[in-house]
Amino acid sequence: MKGKFRFWGLYCGLILSFVLHYFATSQLKIYENHLWKLFDSPKATIIMYLGNGLHAIYYVVAFLLMLFLCNTKNFKIIEELIFLAFPALLLLVTGSIMTNLFLWVYTNSSYCISFGAMLLSVFLYRIYAYEIRGK
Repeated sequence: MKGKFRFWGLYCGLILSFVLHYFATSQLKIYENHLWKLFDSPKATIIMYLGNGLHAIYYVVAFLLMLFLCNTKNFKIIEELIFLAFPALLLLVTGSIMTNLFLWVYTNSSYCISFGAMLLSVFLYRIYAYEIRGK
């Protein structure tokens, strides 16, 4: 039970960190573009650096969550396929297809493709660690 709670907590934390990262950086980008239109370049430059700092913090947090998620116990292939592999493949494939159905994912592919790659790497590591090595 403890392992399942840890898996779900880390998984939900990974998704929450992705959503917060997307929301914060998109709002900063809107504000930065507004400042560039006003020719207020010192403030816009500071906002740009703040956005880059948020990217760096997100990737450190996501790496730590991913690392702990890889090492959780209780591997169950159906759960792993549904909650790791399927969203990963969905984000990776639809991030390169420009149709009306996938337009949001395509336009935000710089966020979605990296998140999908992260989920796929967690899935592949968990298969390696728990099926092949028999951990």
